[in-house]
Amino acid sequence: MNALPAMHKDYYYIENLIPEGYQNLIYQEVFDNWQHGIPFIWNGNTVNRTKEKTQNMMQEYLKQRNINIDWDMVVDHPQFVHMLFGEKELIEPLTGKPIFTRESSPFKYLFKGLIDCLYAKTDLNIKNFGAPFTRGKINLVTPQPNYSEKWYAIPHFDILPTQYKGEWSLIYYINDSDGDTRLFLENDEVVSFTPKKGSALLFKSNILHAGSPPTQTNARSVVNIILKIGE
Repeated sequence: MNALPAMHKDYYYIENLIPEGYQNLIYQEVFDNWQHGIPFIWNGNTVNRTKEKTQNMMQEYLKQRNINIDWDMVVDHPQFVHMLFGEKELIEPLTGKPIFTRESSPFKYLFKGLIDCLYAKTDLNIKNFGAPFTRGKINLVTPQPNYSEKWYAIPHFDILPTQYKGEWSLIYYINDSDGDTRLFLENDEVVSFTPKKGSALLFKSNILHAGSPPTQTNARSVVNIILKIGE
């Protein structure tokens, strides 16, 4: 079994995670199969809180870890989402109370091979695919009018640091595009990755990160899966 590329203790970048034929199959289901392909739901934002609320909530966390976010560069944007599996919060119409449901897409197993290939190429002990407390989804973003290349969406965690139990996040890039993924690390270190079809970014789920929409290409689409990793 081959070890992961030794890039950083908290993240790894893997080119050609899956074979080219498999890459093309996923691409076609997202972009080319308009009759029977994957359906998406429009979301007006990338996270469920405003920039101002996020900034206030993270103030102490950022200070302790010497992470500097230029909030003037943070401009959120809408995106299309297809949930593969995970917990979804709904609001009960009569009482206004939150209720939670488990979602499972019929397209879920099209993406199981991502995890199989990751397992085959790494030393990670991946416990499961689609088990409780994990989440999988596809994001599809189109160009936004007058969106600057310097801007990025609201930074967020896939798992809050206070709730982190060793999960890792996998971002698989479905197509070549612009619209980098940024990781905000301690001591003011920022690393960026440009989407490349077939490549994958794996990082600890408690790392602050943000995506951005394309400005030079027609669309940017990624698979985002939170994995439970064993010892």
